[in-house]
Amino acid sequence: MQAGYMSPKEVAALWGVDDQTVLRLIRTGKLTGFKIGRLWRVSPDALRAYEEGNSRKALPSLNKRRIVTRIT
Repeated sequence: MQAGYMSPKEVAALWGVDDQTVLRLIRTGKLTGFKIGRLWRVSPDALRAYEEGNSRKALPSLNKRRIVTRIT
């Protein structure tokens, strides 16, 4: 990989989340990414900026799954 750019799958493995979560962050503009052809890439600077901006939250509020309880 050139210049340390990471794929969403690699970022997901680093953060311990699903790669679709990383793609959603890119699509919503919360994480800066760019496309090369059909492939998304994230720069180390963008990762650092995102992590520093969310240092008080769990990254990126990823490990919180919605639990739905049915009350009958």
